Amino acid sequence: MLGAAASGIGSAASSAVGTLVGDEVYKYGKELFHDMSHKIDNDLENNYERLIEQAKKLYARRDDILAQAKTKQVTQVCEAWISRVMKSEEEVQELETKYKKEKSKRRPLSQLWNGSSESRAELNKSMAEKCEKLHNL
Repeated sequence: MLGAAASGIGSAASSAVGTLVGDEVYKYGKELFHDMSHKIDNDLENNYERLIEQAKKLYARRDDILAQAKTKQVTQVCEAWISRVMKSEEEVQELETKYKKEKSKRRPLSQLWNGSSESRAELNKSMAEKCEKLHNL
């Protein structure tokens, strides 16, 4: 009889330890995921700001060249460059629209677990790549 009581106490203690460990694992996982989500948000914000700044510089350069082109003959190379800048401008506007839409979303933790952060990560990557392309134009 004493063995059964001891077994019951051991089982209850084991269950309590399991619950505590489970709670700690849950809390750690939640904090880790929260930290990762904030990193994506911060990177997204930084890449957005870089993208917009790079785009403004490029558009200003384009506008300067177009203003000079009014008095000079524009080469085919220059025309091709202006065309690439115009196309990039449309792509930047699309990214900006996606960014603003993504920033306005409220994302409960359950959506983050179901992959909602993937769209943010993809947008972040797209903006970083576009920023690099603008820089190289």
